[in-house]
This record gives sequence, C-alpha cells and structure tokens, in this order.
Amino acid sequence: MVSFGDVVIWINLTVGIPLTILFMYLVFRLEPKDQATKIYYGNVLVANIIFFGSLIGFLVNGGNLQATFIVFYMGLTASMYFRTFVALERTYIIIYPMQEWIRQMRGSVVVSVLVWIFCIIMVPSALLTGKVICIFVFAFFPAPVFIMCLAGTLKAVRTASTVSVEGKRRIVAILTLLLIVYILMIFPFFLDRILFETGVFTGIAEIALRLLLISPWMDFNLYVFMWNESVDKALVSMTCCGMDSTDPGTSTPPA
Repeated sequence: MVSFGDVVIWINLTVGIPLTILFMYLVFRLEPKDQATKIYYGNVLVANIIFFGSLIGFLVNGGNLQATFIVFYMGLTASMYFRTFVALERTYIIIYPMQEWIRQMRGSVVVSVLVWIFCIIMVPSALLTGKVICIFVFAFFPAPVFIMCLAGTLKAVRTASTVSVEGKRRIVAILTLLLIVYILMIFPFFLDRILFETGVFTGIAEIALRLLLISPWMDFNLYVFMWNESVDKALVSMTCCGMDSTDPGTSTPPA
C-alpha cells in the first residue's frame, strides 16, 4: 500500500521540481530592480530543488541513505537560511532604509556564497561525525530572526516614509507568511528530531515530516506577495497595520 509520504514525495518530484524551475525563470525575467531580493529568493528555489531531488534517494531501494540525508539536510538548511535573509532584506526596507548593504547586489552575492559554504561544510561534517544534533540546533536560529523582523516591522511601519502603502502591506504579508511557515511546518520537525536525539519521543514525527515535505510549496506564495500586483487588493482587507491611502510613503514604487 502506498503511504501518504510516498504520494507527497512523488508530487514533489513530478510537479514540485518543474514548478520551481518555472518560478526561477519568472524571477530572473523580472526587471533589473530588487536584485538582492531576486538573488535571495532564487537561492531559496535552488535549495528547494536540492531538497526535492534528495527525496529520490528515499524511494530507491538500496540507495546510499547517508548521502541522501546529506543532500536532504543541505537543501533544507540552505532554504531555511535564505528565507531568513529574505525576511531581513524586507525588514531593512522599513526599519533601516539607509543601510543598503543587505539589499545591494554585491552584498547579497557575498551572503549567498557564505550561506552555501556554511551548509556544504556544516551538514556533511555533522552527519559524518555523528553530531547530527548540531544541524537541529542551528535550525532554531531563524526563529528569533523571523519574530523580531515581524515585530520590528509592525512597530515601525506606520512611520516609514520611504515605502508606499502597497509596499508596506506586501512586506508585512511576506514576514507573516515566513513566520507561519517556520512555526507550523519546519519547527515541529526539528523539535521532534532534537528531542528524539536526547531520548524523548514526541509522537509527532509523522505529521511533522508531512508538513516539512510540503513546506517548499509555500515559497511560491512569496513570489505572489513580492511581485504580483494583483495581490494588493486582497492585502487591503487583511492588513492590520492601520495604513490608509493618505500614508506619507507614496513617493516610491511598491517594494
């Protein structure tokens, strides 16, 4: 009997990978503005493809599971950290508009290279030396970043004068989505794994893995919030930031 997990894996391989490649094509066809955002989001999609591709190893009988886990956690960790930099980049537009290093193309390229180097070195080292718990511990680092980014943005969004009303709504929606995806779809998996390594059984392993497997699909919504103008009307009714059409930040296009 085919399990639910196998179905999700096959959907990820047959639909998720082609759809991710399509979104990469759409992103890099955009106008040459927001280069940093495109780079961070593009790396999220690349990491998701690696994550999807690693699932093949779990379907192949007799495959090298150690190599499969290395690729699996490498893609997962990279995707998670690039989402973190998407959150930071969006937050800096509101809170620190004059500090552009994280939004410059050169800075974003350097950050991306460092993230990949970290993942390529840390993940295999942790798995090959039996210190897999290090991967799980590092997975908790994005949590305070997502929380502080959303909280700081909500606090400063009313007084931000360099971003339009539509841009503010998009940024708040992006940060909210990133936090929700992390808390509901990623955090439970790593919490279960780290407790398992310490001898505690939570009973949520199966549902946590299912949520993790579908988490990359949420990244397609980031594209909608960042670059699809049709989402603005929907965000008007959802925003809770007290912004209106008389907001002073109307001198620049939506972020």
